[in-house]
Amino acid sequence: MTLPNFLLVGAPKSGSTSLYEHLASHPDVYMCPIKEPCFFNDGMPEIARTVSEYEALFAGRRNERAVGEASTSYLADPAAAERIKKCLPEAKIVALLRNPADRAYSTWTNMFYTLGFEKLSFEEALREEENRIRTLDLPADIPFYYGHFFYFQIGLYARHLKRYLDLFGRARVSVHIFEEFVKAPAATCRALFSFLDVDDSFLPDFQKHNPAAVSRSSGLHRRLLRPSPVLMKAYNRLPMWVKLPVYKAFRALYWANLKPQPRPPVDAGIRAELLERYRSDIAELEELLGRDLSVWRAPKDTRGNGKEGTGPDSASSA
Repeated sequence: MTLPNFLLVGAPKSGSTSLYEHLASHPDVYMCPIKEPCFFNDGMPEIARTVSEYEALFAGRRNERAVGEASTSYLADPAAAERIKKCLPEAKIVALLRNPADRAYSTWTNMFYTLGFEKLSFEEALREEENRIRTLDLPADIPFYYGHFFYFQIGLYARHLKRYLDLFGRARVSVHIFEEFVKAPAATCRALFSFLDVDDSFLPDFQKHNPAAVSRSSGLHRRLLRPSPVLMKAYNRLPMWVKLPVYKAFRALYWANLKPQPRPPVDAGIRAELLERYRSDIAELEELLGRDLSVWRAPKDTRGNGKEGTGPDSASSA
């Protein structure tokens, strides 16, 4: 039976797409061909419904030592860590974290501009978040984990990481910082390859993945994100060996229909207010990890403010 022995759990919009590609390029690492299978999430549209279907996602593995998947919604989902532990008790956990205020805005821009599911402004969505968490008053047909709408809550990293540290132990949890990944991707990859017990001298092709984008055809975009219930029912009945190439074709068409487009910068006042709200959690995270995170307290470089893709990645898609 082949199941993953490591998982990249988040955070969303923190460079996970680039990191996923870098991992997949390593000759001794096999990555699930579907990024974001979200098998361990609550309320997730079904890709793999059973452990045997989840296992089928890794059928392409040959002799790779490290076998992984990347679902950035696992980090903030309160139930995911225990579900992972129950199914994969010896798994290693990888987290890639970004300045929580910048990540919150980046997640909102992805939901608002790229995916089109968010209808509220960033400020309005932040005000509405507690009500959304309480009522789950969200679009019924979203094709991803609903927690991506909780822009502020996702960034409470100390709270989320503690679940993984408590369940898996410090030796099995590797945490990396997006801003350091942007400046020195090779160093991040070397540290991660060493953590996974694979050749850490291997260097991936460090190119940008998943920049901020808008659709070329809004009609095609809607059809791809909201396929008819009949098509989805037929798709879910397919065996995984058929489902995977269909999914890959769908994703290729989805990406071909997007064109890069920088985002407007986040309002400086909203960003400052968010950082103040995150202050205690950042301090708790510093204590939890035993490291300084002053990089998140530095003033934003307005030359890159709000521009997704200025580093190796605008981070993962929802």
